[in-house]
Parts: sequence; structure tokens; C-alpha cells
Amino acid sequence: MERTRITRDWCQQWLSEKIFKLRPEDYRRDHPIWPGMVGIEIEMMPMDVASFGGSPKMIPLLGEGGLQQHLTAMLPSHRLWNPEHNEDGTLKRISLETDDQLTFEPGGQLEYSSKPYPCLDDACKRVAAVQKDLESYFADQQVRFLQMGSHPWQNAEVIGLQMAKPRYRAMNEYFTRIGPFGKRMMRETCTVQVNLDFGGSEQKMAKRFLAANLIAPMMTGMFAHSPISEGKPNGLKSFRGNIWQHLDSGRTGFPSLAMIEKNLNQSSCVEAYLDQVMAANVVFVEAAGFKVPDQDTSFEAWMNQGIDGIYPTAEDFETHLSLHFPEVRARGFMELRSIDSQAKAWQLVPACVLTGILYDNESLDKTLDLMTSQEKNIEELWKMSKKGLDNVVLRDLAAKIMYLAQEGFRRLPSCYQGTGKGKILDAFAQRFTLQGRCPADDVLDQVEKSELSAEVLFALHDKWLESVL
Repeated sequence: MERTRITRDWCQQWLSEKIFKLRPEDYRRDHPIWPGMVGIEIEMMPMDVASFGGSPKMIPLLGEGGLQQHLTAMLPSHRLWNPEHNEDGTLKRISLETDDQLTFEPGGQLEYSSKPYPCLDDACKRVAAVQKDLESYFADQQVRFLQMGSHPWQNAEVIGLQMAKPRYRAMNEYFTRIGPFGKRMMRETCTVQVNLDFGGSEQKMAKRFLAANLIAPMMTGMFAHSPISEGKPNGLKSFRGNIWQHLDSGRTGFPSLAMIEKNLNQSSCVEAYLDQVMAANVVFVEAAGFKVPDQDTSFEAWMNQGIDGIYPTAEDFETHLSLHFPEVRARGFMELRSIDSQAKAWQLVPACVLTGILYDNESLDKTLDLMTSQEKNIEELWKMSKKGLDNVVLRDLAAKIMYLAQEGFRRLPSCYQGTGKGKILDAFAQRFTLQGRCPADDVLDQVEKSELSAEVLFALHDKWLESVL
């Protein structure tokens, strides 16, 4: 099959047309006064209740008693759930009746991904409905879903690579060359991701994208929820954040925010993002049998010099983008990726904070006024965030951002606030952020009181949930 080479100019145009897109016209037509769509992704660890008396572990992804076997058993009672299979017969994904999806991570984590909903409350109701279905079935199978930033007991070697797809094998090889954190990212970590649109104008796009990046370290710090590894405190509050910070500096972190700040338009967003993408190393060459290059080779170098006589195509560029992991990933919308997976009580608070900041014009402008002076310190703030809100500068900024989020959220249309979400946002703020604390602090307090066990951890999560019901 003929391979059509691409150029940097082609990539720039593709980002402009496909990746940094303004809010869809039909949304603007149907919801002229609403600020934007909302999608939510939640990753969960399916824990084997029978193992709670010893070293708690996840159920396997495949095989007898595995996650996919259980989900397959659910399908007859959920006839609008449509499974899609890999060539080897394993499940690739399950498309739900509303076009949401259940998919799988390389360590056997289960991910729920919503479609873009017109407003936050619609997305939240759908999350609740899917979780109710899953929890009802899996409770009878002696499985509970743990929502934390990283696995508190099992490490990457014990978990193993649960998915044998060539893509994941190649990723495993590439990241292993750099250090231990690639394996840990793929197998041990879970997140809550909030997906928001870019708005209806180029200036709004640039403001939202810039602000989302600038507040990313504070989002990691205030929602830090992974202080336990291999059964004991790991010395951090967001071990998941630490993993991402050490994963691969060329494909994580931030693009040039100064470039965007200087010119608040689509072109500056595209150029800054493209520079970072082009400089990131190639993970694998699919046309060469998912070969991992023998030496570090940036995507730009691949375009100009080739690898084993192979030059990248449009499909290769799309794959490269899917392996690009900045704190705010552009995918035709903003995928906000800084947050540890949260217990069920708090899992929707990140979406409340982010819509309160990015979808309310007054809070958005005040956030930019607050944070643009911190642009040069963004990497330092990001490194601090793995310790939650321990640092006084990060703590102060997080409190100010939370106040702006609360104010902005109260100004959003009722379809964003729904019933009770403002109350839960305020409860989280009072319990954690405004006290200079994060969920990891409660976990560590519990560990000091009693030996860590799955029962103790789930009891804390249940207590949090009872406090907001």
C-alpha cells in the first residue's frame, strides 16, 4: 500500500482543522446561552474482595473470573450495550446505549468514557447510572471498584501487562528504556479526566487552553489521592503525579505557554502545541512491525530523515498524538489530565471546579490575572504538586482558584449545577482545599490510626460518601 509522506506544514494545518476546533455549530445553534459541552472519564481498579484479608489485588482482565468475563456476562441483560472484539476474541470496548464507552487499560483498569454532553448535569447523571449498573452486578461477584490515583498494594511487576496488543508491548519496551515509570503509568495508575470544549471564538479558545494549563499543578495538588504504594506510605500525596513527571519529559508537561499568552488566538495554540509534539520522540513505527527505534528520534527527525527507509503518514501522526501526554491534551476539545482518580464522593468535583473556572467568563479572566505571573514557574509548581498542598505557594494559589471556581460555578446555568453539586463542591473545598489539605491527607491520617487494609480504605471512601448524601 502506498504511503503518503507528510510535512510540518501539513501537521500544522491538521492540528488547526481537527484538533484545535471551535465549539460545534449545532451546539451553538441548539444551546446559544450555554457555555460548552462536558465529557467525563473515570478509571477504576476492580478489586477482588476475597483478597482483602491479605494483600488486596485486582481481578485479572482476562480468563476465569476476570473483568472481561464478568462484563460479557452482563451483556444479555443490557441488550443496548454493543461489544467490539479484538482479533483474538478479547473485548476491545463496549459501546453503551448513549454512545458512552467502557474500555480497558494495560494493567486491567476499567475506564468509563462519556460522550460530550450538552451540560455538566447530563454527564453526571450518566456517570451515576453506569456506576449503579456496574456496582450492582459486581457486588454479587465479590468485586469492588477502587478509585485512587495509583494501586495502594500491587506494583507494576505483580500486576503485569494485562493487554498483549502490539501497541502496548511497544510502549512497554520504549518506556522501560527510560526508567521504571512507564510500566507504573500503564499498570498502576487511574485518573479522572474532564473534557471541555474550546469555546466559540479564537480568543476564548486561547484563554481556556492557557488557563487550563496554568491551573494544572493546582489541580494535581488539590485532588492528590495516591499516597500509598506496596502497602505503605510512599512519601508523596500524588504518586500518580510523580509517575507522570518522570515518564518522558518530551511528551509530558506543558507547551510554550508564553507563546500563547503573547497572542491569544488559535494560531499561537497550534504552534506551541506543534513544537512540543514535533520534539517528542517516536515510540514505535507501526509499518515496521511496531518497531521501537534503536535511538531517540523526534517526530520531526522521522519526517525529515526517515527510520529504516520509512517516513510517517497521516495515520502515524495521529498515533503520535495519541502517545502525547501533556497535562492538557488537545483532541478537538481539551482533555484535562492532571487529576488522580477520586473516591465516588468527590469524583465529580473536578468537573465542577474546571467548569466553574473555564466556562464562567468572569472567573476565567480572574484566573488568568492570577496565574499569568506564574507562567515561568509552571514546571516548578508542577513538581511541587506531587506533595499535595504542602507547599505554601501552591496551597495559596489552590485556595484562590477554588474560590474562583465556587463563584464561577454558582453563575453557570442550572443545567450545570443540577441538584446538589454545588453543595458537594463546597463540602470538598471546606474539608480539603481551604484547609490546605487533599484527599491523600485523610488517607494518611487513617493509616496512622490503624494498619492499612482494603476494609479500612473502603470504609473511609464510604464515610466520605455518607457525608455528602
